[in-house]
Amino acid sequence: MSGHSYQFAGHCHSLCRCVALCHLSHGHRTICPFFLVYLSMSDPYFTLSLLIVLLPQDLLCQAGVVGSHWPVCVCSRDGWLLQDNDGWTALLWAAHGGHTGVVRLFMVHPDTEPDLTNNAGETTLMKASVLGHESVVRQLVGSYRTTVDKHHPDGSTALLWAAAGGSASCVTVLLDDNASLDTVDKDGMDALMWAVSVGQVETTEVLVKRGINLSRKDKIGRSPLLMAAETGHVEVASILLQHDATDINVCTKDKVTPLMRAAEHGHSAIVNMLCKCNDADINIQDGQGRTALLFAARSGHADCAYILLHHPSVDPNLCDQEGFTPAMMAATGGHEEVLSALLSHRMIKIFSKTNNGLTAFILAARSGQRTLVQRLLAHPEVDINETDGDGMTALAWSARNSAVHVIELLQQYQTLQPNIPNNEGLTPMMWAARYNQLLAVKTLLRDSRCETEIEDKNGRTALTWAKLQCNKDIEQLLTRYKQLASTGPDDGVDDSSSDSSLHTPSAMTQRYNDPVSDMQVDNIGDVVKLLENGPYISWRQKTGKTSFAWSVASGQTEVVKVFMMVPGLDVNERDEHGHTPLMAAARNGHADVVRLLLSHGNVSINCTDWRGRTALMIAAEYGQLRSLTALLNCLEVSVNQRDDDGHTALTIAVIAGMYEIANALLRHPSSDVNITATDSCSALLFAVRAGHNEVAELLINYANTNVNLDDDNGDTALLVAAGHQGNSLVARMLLQHQYTGVNRRNAQGSTALILAAKNGFIDCVKLLMEHSIIDVNQRDNEGRTALIYACMMGREDIVCLLFSHPDVDPNIRCKEKGMSALLIASRENHGGVVGLLCARNNINVNQTDEFRAPALMHAVRRGSRTAVEALLDRNDIDINIPDAEGKTPLIRALADSHYDLAMLLLARPDIDVNAQTLESKTALMYVAIYPEGLPALKLMLANKNTQSGNVEAALALVETDGVDLEMKDDQGMTALMWAAMLGFRVIVMALLQVRTLEVNALTPDGLSALGLACEAGQVEVVQQLVSHATVDVNAGDAAGRTPLVASLEVRHALVLSAPPPSLVLDGVGRAGDACVTGGGELASVLLSLPRPFQILVTPEGPALRLPTAHSAPTNVLLNSLVRTLTDAPTLVLLVDAVGVRADEAANQNARANPHAHILPPIAHPNMAMLGGVSSERLQ
Repeated sequence: MSGHSYQFAGHCHSLCRCVALCHLSHGHRTICPFFLVYLSMSDPYFTLSLLIVLLPQDLLCQAGVVGSHWPVCVCSRDGWLLQDNDGWTALLWAAHGGHTGVVRLFMVHPDTEPDLTNNAGETTLMKASVLGHESVVRQLVGSYRTTVDKHHPDGSTALLWAAAGGSASCVTVLLDDNASLDTVDKDGMDALMWAVSVGQVETTEVLVKRGINLSRKDKIGRSPLLMAAETGHVEVASILLQHDATDINVCTKDKVTPLMRAAEHGHSAIVNMLCKCNDADINIQDGQGRTALLFAARSGHADCAYILLHHPSVDPNLCDQEGFTPAMMAATGGHEEVLSALLSHRMIKIFSKTNNGLTAFILAARSGQRTLVQRLLAHPEVDINETDGDGMTALAWSARNSAVHVIELLQQYQTLQPNIPNNEGLTPMMWAARYNQLLAVKTLLRDSRCETEIEDKNGRTALTWAKLQCNKDIEQLLTRYKQLASTGPDDGVDDSSSDSSLHTPSAMTQRYNDPVSDMQVDNIGDVVKLLENGPYISWRQKTGKTSFAWSVASGQTEVVKVFMMVPGLDVNERDEHGHTPLMAAARNGHADVVRLLLSHGNVSINCTDWRGRTALMIAAEYGQLRSLTALLNCLEVSVNQRDDDGHTALTIAVIAGMYEIANALLRHPSSDVNITATDSCSALLFAVRAGHNEVAELLINYANTNVNLDDDNGDTALLVAAGHQGNSLVARMLLQHQYTGVNRRNAQGSTALILAAKNGFIDCVKLLMEHSIIDVNQRDNEGRTALIYACMMGREDIVCLLFSHPDVDPNIRCKEKGMSALLIASRENHGGVVGLLCARNNINVNQTDEFRAPALMHAVRRGSRTAVEALLDRNDIDINIPDAEGKTPLIRALADSHYDLAMLLLARPDIDVNAQTLESKTALMYVAIYPEGLPALKLMLANKNTQSGNVEAALALVETDGVDLEMKDDQGMTALMWAAMLGFRVIVMALLQVRTLEVNALTPDGLSALGLACEAGQVEVVQQLVSHATVDVNAGDAAGRTPLVASLEVRHALVLSAPPPSLVLDGVGRAGDACVTGGGELASVLLSLPRPFQILVTPEGPALRLPTAHSAPTNVLLNSLVRTLTDAPTLVLLVDAVGVRADEAANQNARANPHAHILPPIAHPNMAMLGGVSSERLQ
């Protein structure tokens, strides 16, 4: 064979072995993988396509061959170029997974097309490059068939993909293979731009060092530096700025610079780097006249604005084409920090105007930015009455847009002129009416300086505009205001039914020469005048409060006295929250007003607001002790009344942690401390939950407190304090109470001790353990004790503390699989806790769970060396207890690759190395079955490149006295059979050194270890076994299933450099049938020969010896055999495996026998060095 073909066949052979191993690891014995091994030698170019067609997709995916969407039919020659529904080939999948060996396997095939693309236009090199598979990239670029600069539909190449993927090594490999640095995609982006746009530092550095053009722009004019500034990749920008060829002022087609992009996106670090460059133009403007500072101000990036403003050459007043300055942009967007930074600059001109005459102050008011308006008004150059190009003031814009909070702010300034008209004669009141802004109209009417009768240039007033807009509310409001302002209010007017609060300051001025409102009623004379001249007592603002209610809320005792003398006064009137004047006085702490109201005969002391709370509850809620005391002194007060959530005044005070309030309530003779509210919690539970220790102490010491009241979950105060919160102070006080139930359980069956141990509150555990009646073995609903929870959580300190109690039982089982404290500690890998438990004399170290797994088994499964050593130190430990699967700790250690633990177990004299699982497998078998693969690879790398930890464990078992190496599992397989079939040569060598080993034992299928190796195609193991003196090369069952037959059944070539003389080959019996099973032209030719036939080796070449005379048909058969051998891609030679005489005598007999035929010499191209057999001898 040629070198490439044989290399390919070897790789395909290895791939088939991997598939066979995958099958065997799942417990399947199948002929298909072994047949593929043979096929990989006879027709390696077709093998992989058969793998794809014949084997399950999930197995092929694991082998890195195909994906999950492979079509049923094969649509390309030889199966090599077939593609799935997405256009992916097997080569592309292998490159995507980074499987270098499989890629190498494909690349030796002459028909492989690495440039073949999937439906997305991606090549194999692109996928490997973007994923950073350097070894795969090297394999691909090493082939002349790979086009390094092949273009994707978007114009990109593998170099651009590698740059975006961030693999500097792949970029280096591609550049070393002359990949073009000048390639750009359809957007004009080169490899450097791809790397910069995604922040790939290493690839950027490599490309810059390789001399890529740093000044290239994409189709919209972006440079690499601008992309870095736009995306905020600081390290990439730093690399670019360190290069002299980088132009930091390079612009896009819109004249946007990197500094502008960095400022716009808030990348302050890049802004700082650019500003520090000497050639940076800080005031450059884009196509619309915007500077970097303007971009930062518009986006609200204060950090960037600060950096730019500290640049010595910055001009903070440069405006864009519309006349907007950075200050205006900040004011419009509501960016207070940016505006503050701009106002602090010495060169700022805050009075600048836009093309429409707008200033920063007017823009802030127009946008409703109250804080910015207030900040600007503090500047000496800002005029509160300034107008824009249309004559609009800040107040007019605020009224037009209903920015009520801005209107209220502006009204506080005496210099405000609220009636300034614009160019059309419209005042702020007219704008509010024109745009149906009811709240703005109401707010403007509260300013006495505001006029409603001013007309615009068309003779329209604010009322006229309201009528034109058909806004009945504003029309009614302005009409009523007009009537009150001109004639005064009628006696029958009561706007309590309206949501408006119409108090006309101008009308009050005309009537009393002094503006008066509800909030300003603080003069008895004014009150008397109001009461004498109208129904002001019943006027309500939108809050629902009358003048009487306002006087109560503000604590005006004398004013309240005057109101209370009015006949028919509703002393229990309510506001929008349902609060009465008594509640308002209690809430605000006006104790004198409370007493005054309580003296009124019609006051309702126990009425409630919309939440169901009384005046007493409100006083408790707001902590008003004097008001609460005044209410408690009233005989009619209901101290235990509940609100809608079941809370009393006491629970409200307790939740808020108000000690004095709670103490005052408890002193009341009718106070019930045990009333429960939300979640059935009592006052004590609320105090404990909220962590108010002083209030909790007050309640615990109260004589009538039931300390054992529980909530809906069954938690008492002790469970909450000690178990849930770890509050040792409250727990100590509760434990000192004579009636505290220390062993009470909640709905989950947990006690305070269980919860404290579970949550790790050691101080509380200590307090509970000191109690005289504590039950340390009490269980919850899951059967777990405090000790079990402490072991589960790995709390060694709590475990020690629990063991200080003489009654603790460490062997109690819970409901979870019958686990005990020791079993749980071992399962959770808490080695220290296991050591503490093993130190106890009364611990049962051999206790098992429901699956019959002891603590040692759990420790081995978790790989806990500390726990295993602690358990092995016990004299009463039984290390051979099998679990429900029949696995002992030793078998489990070997099966789970815990070889260090296996060594500990093997050092024990009482170890049972011949113990069998339910599948009849021993420890040695597990080592033989699983000595390689990924776990073993990891172990090998971790053990300083030693051959394999598995092999060491196998050797240790072999050297252990008493090991039964001939024991078979449920499939009739010994350890030698498993190792031979799977090709583990080192283990086979170790086993063959045991002199007493029976090497010729047969499986139920009639195969020996040699037969299994032949069937699996394990050439090195076959050579190893054949060279052993005691191995029978013809061992087989009664039907004649020898190793040779097993090889022929799967079409394996049995090529030996030193064949044993006892090997038998003829055309009789199972050998011929095996050829039928194997199939193929060669088998049909051999079967057409008369039986028995022999193939002889003569100096002139191979010869057939036939039993009877044959004329022309025989010659035809021989010619057919020659042609078959010549056409076979891989020559299958059984000749060298035949132990016949190869001397001159044989040659003469062959010549003398008319029925013997000499095959002509065959000059076959695939006749290469096979298995140590020279081509000269074969010919």
